[in-house]
Amino acid sequence: MSDHDPTIDLVAPGHGADITPLAPPSDHHGHTQTLDERLLGMRLSGLALDMVDLLDRTLHDRSGDIRRWAAEPAVRACLSGRPTSATAIREVARIIADRAFYLDLWIIDAQGRVVATGRPARSSTRIGVDASGEPWFRDALGLGPGGSVISDIAAIPGCGNAATLAFAAAIGGSDPTEPAHGVIALFFDWHGQTTPLLHHARQRGGGAGVRCLLLNPRQQVMADTDATGRCAHPGPVTPGLAACGWYKDANDIVIGYARCPNHQNGAGQGWIGIVARRATRNSHIH
Repeated sequence: MSDHDPTIDLVAPGHGADITPLAPPSDHHGHTQTLDERLLGMRLSGLALDMVDLLDRTLHDRSGDIRRWAAEPAVRACLSGRPTSATAIREVARIIADRAFYLDLWIIDAQGRVVATGRPARSSTRIGVDASGEPWFRDALGLGPGGSVISDIAAIPGCGNAATLAFAAAIGGSDPTEPAHGVIALFFDWHGQTTPLLHHARQRGGGAGVRCLLLNPRQQVMADTDATGRCAHPGPVTPGLAACGWYKDANDIVIGYARCPNHQNGAGQGWIGIVARRATRNSHIH
């Protein structure tokens, strides 16, 4: 591989890899790791932790947004069917007007029909669309007011087929004992927000020759600085490994990883960050 091709092909732990949880001077085979490798591994795992912690906190804040806005009078008014609902729909559009991390916002009645959007100039054709088949709609409606759900990452036709996370919450009425009147959904711009996050970690790790990935709780790669998709991903970060650590694979790549930690706002959501780099920077990575 040339110096202009910074992709890294990774080997999973358990497939010829030497596993080193954070700092011990030797691995489980008794092979001594060099001080430089240990320092690099700790550095990369720290970057992975920073990356995944920031993602988790960002998504936690978005969950707070959806629950708060579900209780807004303007949001409720969009479902009233009264003449005042037109004014309410304009107010809803202002909610996300300056929030670039949202692709759109939908207000959906209890039957699943979209009655308002947060970016009408971009998505007016979505009005009247049936969203009742979306899992996040059904789950949020079933939870009732006060709860919220987060979808899997998926391409949403109404958002230009962009990859997005849907945050959804039920919209209640003035009587808390009433069934939910509908659902509010926010569509988080996944690529737009995670791409700079990964590239910032990559630059802090040394730039060219560094690879960063985000894995979902099922350990599927959801974001990767190797946009070509040519390289293998590291495979499962097994439960036997520490929550934050590093290992060296059979290709002499040092791989730092971290699961998102618990924090004062609640438990982490299971995301995993990975930052990888060859220990010897002047060697080509194949």
